[in-house]
Amino acid sequence: MRVLVLAPVWRAREEANVLALFNLFTHPEFTMSPPLFNDADIGRARSRGATYFLDRTDADVALWCDSDIDFRDRDAVTICEQAMDERTSIVAGIYPTRRASEAVPASRMLLDHAYEFGADSHPQEILWAAGGFTAVHRRAYEAVARDDSDCQTVLHESDETLRMRAFYLPMESLDDNGHPIYLSEDWAFAERARVLGYLSYANCAVDLAHIGTYRYSLRNLFTQQQIVRPIRFTRRRDGNLVERTS
Repeated sequence: MRVLVLAPVWRAREEANVLALFNLFTHPEFTMSPPLFNDADIGRARSRGATYFLDRTDADVALWCDSDIDFRDRDAVTICEQAMDERTSIVAGIYPTRRASEAVPASRMLLDHAYEFGADSHPQEILWAAGGFTAVHRRAYEAVARDDSDCQTVLHESDETLRMRAFYLPMESLDDNGHPIYLSEDWAFAERARVLGYLSYANCAVDLAHIGTYRYSLRNLFTQQQIVRPIRFTRRRDGNLVERTS
């Protein structure tokens, strides 16, 4: 298994992400792509990275590791190994969006499907995988490049920096009630792959943190309400802080 790590930076690379990448590159099967920095268009950056992976390398799997995701290297190895299986060519780790007190995963799960986040690492089908921590096998990109009309043309072919197929071009789709919705760049790629037979899967044993004001994770998705109001506190004699209510 050969893996190309695509690690775009949208604002700044979080320290925890740097340390996670350092651990990841102790595994010889992982190599880093050229930098994907300072692109205000997320879909363009992802499309550039995916096109480089497909056309300029012979790696088997592209592993997306966004700069605000903290992860364990063993989880990265696992989802890449699972993506090697033709039945599960797109495997993601699940993390929540950075919303206070709402249980909203960045990936779109199947409606009314029972998921268990814990020790079971078997891939479970989802509708659309978020792009922050996802392994995509080469075969899925090849199918989309071949059969999706938006992705058959290489754009900016003479500019090696911008050269890309529009794998991550946002698109329209339908919600659970059949109403039109806008798909972000990562969900749009997942939908393009899905209609060609490459479904998205989640490994619900993967332990991720989406770093923002807090470390948003599945560990506290349903149990810990994030505090967004001002907090008044005092220090006790033992050094601990206690919140003041008046």
